[in-house]
Amino acid sequence: MSEINTLAFVKMFLHLAKYPELAVNGVLLSTRTDSTKDEVDSASYLNFVDCIPLFHGVLSLSPMLEIALSQIDAYCSTRNLTIAGYYHANENYSDTNPNLTTGKIMEKIRENNPNAALIMIDNTLVDLDDGSRFYNVFLWNDKAWKNINDS
Repeated sequence: MSEINTLAFVKMFLHLAKYPELAVNGVLLSTRTDSTKDEVDSASYLNFVDCIPLFHGVLSLSPMLEIALSQIDAYCSTRNLTIAGYYHANENYSDTNPNLTTGKIMEKIRENNPNAALIMIDNTLVDLDDGSRFYNVFLWNDKAWKNINDS
């Protein structure tokens, strides 16, 4: 399982609220553990402590994404953090599945963190007056992204 603290949750929600008509994305940060990549227990590792919003609108801007991820890596290295997740809201209101852009970005994130989680926003569930979950968590399993909320 994963846990999102208040700071990360609010930043992600505010990014969504500011651009409800656009696709949005960002990365979720977790405290770095002393374990090697292969020994990391995803259940204890995925405690998201911060969120860095990236883009809204066009999300497949490769050069800007590369620069953003390298700057975030530098920021993380000075604060004992790591990129442990990625959130994505599709532009289409009812589309809640990962797309090609999401897959490519997660592929890049998983190079440094094989246990990274994908948070897909379900726009139909986003409600300012309701505190319910408005996202689905996907983990890499058997060479595909599996929605753990379906299990």
